[in-house]
Amino acid sequence: MKKRVFIVLMLAALWLGSAGADPDLALQDSSVRTEPWQTAYTQILQEREAGILAYREYVKEVTSLPDCRPVGLTDLTGDGVPELIFLDLVEETEYGFKVGRLWIYTQGKKGVHCMLSLQPEIDDLLYSSVYLGKKGVLTLYFNDCEMGWKMQLQIGKNGKYQAKTILNEQEDFSGEGPDTYYRNGKKISRKTYQSAVKKMKAAQGTLIGSLQPDDGDAGFSLTPEEALRELAAGESGK
Repeated sequence: MKKRVFIVLMLAALWLGSAGADPDLALQDSSVRTEPWQTAYTQILQEREAGILAYREYVKEVTSLPDCRPVGLTDLTGDGVPELIFLDLVEETEYGFKVGRLWIYTQGKKGVHCMLSLQPEIDDLLYSSVYLGKKGVLTLYFNDCEMGWKMQLQIGKNGKYQAKTILNEQEDFSGEGPDTYYRNGKKISRKTYQSAVKKMKAAQGTLIGSLQPDDGDAGFSLTPEEALRELAAGESGK
């Protein structure tokens, strides 16, 4: 039976079909919080806790894994302050499926704001790993049963992650034609695709976490409760 995939990046697919799409991914939360980052992160987790807990239950339901830890406190930007990373559950009402939505919050010059929010539309793509490379480049590798995706994001002048490179490999299982390859929505040759993948891999750095539920590593490193305790301990130790 095909494993249910629940973490989605339909925005990438939309870009492949729409060259004029807005590359700014942080569209769901434009607020800036001026409280200390520990306080702001605590507030965000408390506000999103129901969705995060629902996501945990959904992971256990579709993967039969005993636990899911969909929260992370990891310094992606190298400024000494961790970013808040978590997934909550999205229920797509038109088609009736449930998927996970990825959020990244950071402490900027004006306060805590959303760097990245990936809003799903379909449930057929799965992250396998996330890498932090040079100059804040975030590389995401993900795939489903028919295609592999590789995507690079880079922090823009607005302090939010923006698409840098999107690579898509689509296999032809019919036997009637060759596999097809795309970069940023345009069809490219297999040789060009492989060269782009090689450059992308050369730029990757530290593995910050896995979002693949069916290899025993179901999420980041923390439950919501553990993250809240860690934030409280950091705040009391200031």
